[in-house]
Amino acid sequence: FRSAPVGIGVVSDRVITKANTKVEDITGYPANELVGKNARFLYPSDEDYEYVGTEKYRQISLYGTGTVETKWKRKDGTIVDILMSSTPIDLKDYSKGVTFSALDITESKQNEKALVESEEKYRTMMEVQEDPAYISSQDMRIEYMNPAMTKWIGKDAVGDKCYEAIWGRQSICPWCVFDTVMNGETAATEVRVPDSEEIYHVSSAPIHHADNSISKFTSYRNVTDIRQLSIRLQQAQKMEAIGNLAGGIAHDFNNILFPIVGMS
Repeated sequence: FRSAPVGIGVVSDRVITKANTKVEDITGYPANELVGKNARFLYPSDEDYEYVGTEKYRQISLYGTGTVETKWKRKDGTIVDILMSSTPIDLKDYSKGVTFSALDITESKQNEKALVESEEKYRTMMEVQEDPAYISSQDMRIEYMNPAMTKWIGKDAVGDKCYEAIWGRQSICPWCVFDTVMNGETAATEVRVPDSEEIYHVSSAPIHHADNSISKFTSYRNVTDIRQLSIRLQQAQKMEAIGNLAGGIAHDFNNILFPIVGMS
């Protein structure tokens, strides 16, 4: 009771009769300010207090124990998230008291909220991205495709091998950088679509998971227009160089002809 890493106490008719040191730490109240008081003062509102009582005893009547997520208001006014489990000392006589355990889950709830917000943020970024992109597992099966990728290949291919779904191949693509990414490195290459003039810049990067596994994130950017413009620019530069060369030759030839014509 004294050494438990969670709050433990006893209530009778929802009046606190016992509370261990951890309950004092969670609430900020010393034991002499907890014992003998109705638990209502720990709850931010009447609704929270009534909900816990109703739900707790409903579960106890069905399963012998009740577990509820709620909120407590600390002595300093801070609101904390609590996971509370309760079991009657005597299942046939609740007046003998109900033992409860209380775990402060505020930090885990905040982490969970932050994780959800992070996932939502990055999912939104992927959803609105115009470049086709997907994530594949270590066995090259597609785990996620953004809408642009689904539109590009004409179907949702989650669960399929990436080289089969995207390129219609029966084996790994010759330009694939899978091994590089699995070694934790980023990689980029250019791919020309078979039977097409389209050229894509393909960027890949590793996604590290908590279980030490790695997924591969791959994004395709259509650079066909840029490459065609580059080719035309190179042709224009070649013509300019030839023009400059021809102009120089003509000028030099004219310098030779001038005294000849003059002497003639």
